[in-house]
Amino acid sequence: MTISQRQYDILNEIGIDLWQAKTSTKQKHVSYAEISKIDYEQLVQTQLFQDILMAMNIDTDQHQLVSGHIDLGLINWQFSQENTCYYQDQLLVTPSLDDIKQSSQLKRQLWQTINELRT
Repeated sequence: MTISQRQYDILNEIGIDLWQAKTSTKQKHVSYAEISKIDYEQLVQTQLFQDILMAMNIDTDQHQLVSGHIDLGLINWQFSQENTCYYQDQLLVTPSLDDIKQSSQLKRQLWQTINELRT
């Protein structure tokens, strides 16, 4: 598709690059050394955990702790020491809920990731 010089100038003026290199959205799996240990009994009692399950349409009795991650049925949830939330290959990776509670950026990233799961 060709555009005129005027269109090109307008796009540049509003901050839209005409030619953008595609970046890979695929993230790496977290290695076992980076997995955070969780207190499952305490975790399931937190309001944020229950809100997240509700947002993902998962009943409170549809999860269980399985070898370092939470099995939510079709999705596994793993806690990491990394400061990012992502979903790949049926694995949701997030920092601890305490870290998420304290960071508005992590909260936003988690809810965006959950929204992507629901679509």
